[in-house]
Amino acid sequence: MALRAFAVLALVLGGVADAREVPAEYRAALEAARRVGITMYVHDNAAWRATDELARRKVLERDERIRGWLTDAIDHGVEVLFIGDVDGAPRGLYRLRVMVGDDRPEYEKLRTPAALDASHGARWKARVAALAALQQRDDRCGVSYNTVVLPFDPLSGDLIRVYLLAATNEADVMVAGGHFLYEYSADGERLVNQRSFTRSCIDVRMNDDSRGKVSTAVLTHLLDPTPTEIHVFLSRSMSIPIMVMTGEKDFWLVNGNTDIQLLDEPTRPAKDATK
Repeated sequence: MALRAFAVLALVLGGVADAREVPAEYRAALEAARRVGITMYVHDNAAWRATDELARRKVLERDERIRGWLTDAIDHGVEVLFIGDVDGAPRGLYRLRVMVGDDRPEYEKLRTPAALDASHGARWKARVAALAALQQRDDRCGVSYNTVVLPFDPLSGDLIRVYLLAATNEADVMVAGGHFLYEYSADGERLVNQRSFTRSCIDVRMNDDSRGKVSTAVLTHLLDPTPTEIHVFLSRSMSIPIMVMTGEKDFWLVNGNTDIQLLDEPTRPAKDATK
């Protein structure tokens, strides 16, 4: 098992050794993981809030054309464009602006279904292709997947990145396994790279019967020498620190928006929930 839940425990972080200096060869990967993971969270959270607003307005139950969404960063927020099939072609149907804070998203129903511009068209092609590829995999974790299609980024070489994230409706469960990345050319036509972030399905319950609410999740990750953007995304989404033990036998602390820290080996708690 390449990545498994090593333990899901309440840890006393005060008992963990101080952080130590990160080797130079890991710093760029860690900064990319932190930045991309936070970006994933911002776009995914905006899509979630926008979808809730459409549900509140009963749009989702009334408009069967909707097939998904794309997101774009705007000043102080994210714009979510909901796209559907109109006469066999993808068209923009609804635009919602999700601003920083807890205010209700700004809602707009487009008077006329809008043709996608070049950027949206390419990303939509990539999203459709990635979801089709997902259906051919035998290592999916559950039937529910969310998509995060990141806008162009110079650090990605102008590739379109489609993250397919295994999801659950259980509020106290963190789905830590079964996430995938597909990278496409800038026109959305050609698959360039793909990867999985685990080789097993892992559901981590945030409430432990004997200990109550979990304060830190502990995972073993053997596919990379450092934590990935998925660990950052999960930590931010669940509002919980994640301790990651990598194949190099290093211990890392991933804590939401903060830097990823390399730790000395912590003292193992007396009781594991190994699985």
